[in-house]
Amino acid sequence: MDLKSIARGVLAVLAGFLTMAVLVLVLSWLAALVTGVDDGPPTTVYLILNVLAAVMAALAGGWVTALVAPRAEWPVWALVTMVVVLGIPGVVGGPAPGQPIWYPISIVLIGGIGAALGGLLQSRGPGEPLAEGGRTTDGARASEEGR
Repeated sequence: MDLKSIARGVLAVLAGFLTMAVLVLVLSWLAALVTGVDDGPPTTVYLILNVLAAVMAALAGGWVTALVAPRAEWPVWALVTMVVVLGIPGVVGGPAPGQPIWYPISIVLIGGIGAALGGLLQSRGPGEPLAEGGRTTDGARASEEGR
């Protein structure tokens, strides 16, 4: 792996994380606007909308990461690791006031799994089934190898 590949991978992780952060902020703001949640405790509808926002943000973040670094898998796994590690304090510290116990745990799991799935969906190539898509060990698309 050369310096250019490493730099591109780091940029991919940052782009994916930024995508996730912006989407979560915007979609959470919209959820608060729609549900009327301002400074008070979150409603069930608001929490559900936030979980859906986390799914969309995680998928998009993984997809962007794989798009920016298309010949390497490690940036997607670095993003997954980053999301999970940054989410651990929220799980250990317990939910915020008004949040159910499952909420911080689900956000971390959704973030990690969603980012991995987003990367997988982007890297599989158009029209390739998930079981046959993705990259070979040298980074080429499996479909380019005649499969």
